[in-house]
Amino acid sequence: MFDPLSPKRLINFRPLFIAAVGFCVGIFAFESVFSLRTVWLCAAILAVMLLICAAGAVFGIARDQKLIAVLAVFIALGAARAALSLPREIDSKAVDISGVVESVSEKKPGVLILRSVKADNSSLGSKVQVKVDPESLPDIGDRIEFRAELKAPSRRFEGYDERLVLLGDGVGYTAYAESFEITDSGKLPLLRLFSDARRFLVLRIDSIFGDGAGVVSGFLLGVRQGVDEADSESFRATGTAHLLALSGFHVMLLTSMLFLLIPKRFTRLRFAVGAAFLLFYCGIAAFSASIVRACVMCVCMLLSELTERRRDPLSSLSLAALIILVFSPYKLFSVGFLLSFAATFGIITVTSSGTGSRGILSKALSSAAATLGATAATLLITARHFGAIPLYGIAANILIVPVFSLAIGLSFIVLVIGVPFPAVGAALAWGPNVLIRGGLLLLDRISRLPFALVEAPRASVLSIIISLVLLFMISAYVLRPLKTRLKFAAPVFLLFTASVAADIIRV
Repeated sequence: MFDPLSPKRLINFRPLFIAAVGFCVGIFAFESVFSLRTVWLCAAILAVMLLICAAGAVFGIARDQKLIAVLAVFIALGAARAALSLPREIDSKAVDISGVVESVSEKKPGVLILRSVKADNSSLGSKVQVKVDPESLPDIGDRIEFRAELKAPSRRFEGYDERLVLLGDGVGYTAYAESFEITDSGKLPLLRLFSDARRFLVLRIDSIFGDGAGVVSGFLLGVRQGVDEADSESFRATGTAHLLALSGFHVMLLTSMLFLLIPKRFTRLRFAVGAAFLLFYCGIAAFSASIVRACVMCVCMLLSELTERRRDPLSSLSLAALIILVFSPYKLFSVGFLLSFAATFGIITVTSSGTGSRGILSKALSSAAATLGATAATLLITARHFGAIPLYGIAANILIVPVFSLAIGLSFIVLVIGVPFPAVGAALAWGPNVLIRGGLLLLDRISRLPFALVEAPRASVLSIIISLVLLFMISAYVLRPLKTRLKFAAPVFLLFTASVAADIIRV
């Protein structure tokens, strides 16, 4: 059982957590310095930062303060990884471009992402987002050639930073192709397999669930295109839009259902089946940050069962963050990444001192605490990126999550049956469809309440960081009695209040 006060657990979680924090600090620091745009000043600041990191690493090793050394090393590694992810400067002229189609956007018709890109037979070392005619799209794995002008994404437009958003996906350039030629195919068979499976499942859901297919696709696959606009607004206004974004909630629910068929004593079989399912689920979800985070944490849980070691959610979360950011450091600036990790961090910190009781009341209180933690951790991020906060978000989640949890579970069972037997699946779909209609009706009523969605000032990065530090300070991860933790948290709370007040005054 998870014991937040166990010294053994403390040893397990600290290095990974410190490493993840340091890596994030390094990426953020590099991007902040790089945004100054003055080359000599950027170089000077980065040189000083690396010297400080080197000094910190030497100090930590010399004084046997390993965590200080880990923090210093990973700050430097984060900055270096961010620097290596930047695209090189290019001339503004038309060039011959070739690349392999990695993905085809579902939200933006005719938008492709190319990998292994060459411009005039010279490797770019970065992906390219290409706009083509949506009537003649290539398939994933096709190599295409065309002539176009490569452009660097714009830095910011009315609060939207296209450059950071695209860099989060590894995209360094954009282009528009009036026409293209397919020169080869079958280059990415695994991604093509996942894409075909995703497309097949969406079509099968449409045929089985009828009017409820849009929401079911959102619940099970993260495909929101079929969700009615009014329903989407209800999800957003009630703070329950996370149900349509695949996350740990969906992964744990579906894997728990899967493991009902495999007794706990078969740990190796549970690990093998679970890992295979999670890989497939990541693939059909297009390896989004939230689903990768959830799957890494779930694999860590399975490994703890396999090795009979105590599991620690914060270690798993830290490992997931490191894996994602090592491959794509600019994901750190993605709102999806931030909301996913912040919500999980809030849940972990608020529920870390739970008693582990199995009573119904205890489970209800634990669920309410998890909702409170997730809301507290994501509130300012939501205000910063969307300019509004759902006033009834906590109450709406407490009411609607149990309903939609049952709907998701039943939808999953019906889909599994409906893949080989669509007629049987369609006959059974009435159950989840009834729950979905009832849940949507409840969401609509809540979203129509006065001040359901309240405009909020744009929170600063400092306020967001302090709020997360405050959550950590009151958690059981600080190995002190609750009274002592609250004393430690008091000055942090005052600093947080001052920072939020400054955000409000600035507006």
